[in-house]
Amino acid sequence: MVHTRTRNRRFYIATLLLILLIGFCVRGTVFSREDHEREQRNRYYAELEEGYLEEARELLKEAGLPDCGVNMRWVSYGDGSREYTVSLHHSRLERMSAEDKARLRQSLSCADFHGEACRFSYEL
Repeated sequence: MVHTRTRNRRFYIATLLLILLIGFCVRGTVFSREDHEREQRNRYYAELEEGYLEEARELLKEAGLPDCGVNMRWVSYGDGSREYTVSLHHSRLERMSAEDKARLRQSLSCADFHGEACRFSYEL
């Protein structure tokens, strides 16, 4: 009877170890897949951001600010949405009227990622 208990105990320990090993492998696969998806999403947004910056610089050049500094920061949320803050740096911006700044913001907002889960704000 002692021999049977020892065999049953070893069986339960081996079963428990196999369950833990399987759980660890499944967890690693899920995390790996999530990392890959996150990496793809980041590459996708990086392309959108690059296109946006090119278009924004062209709009600024047309607005008479050819050497305007453009800084783009973003925050990513758990639901996949992003919030972008676009900061513009140029001495002429300080002398612009509120109406001109509003028009500039409006023209820049036409270049943002329409159809994506993103919000943009502009600092002039």
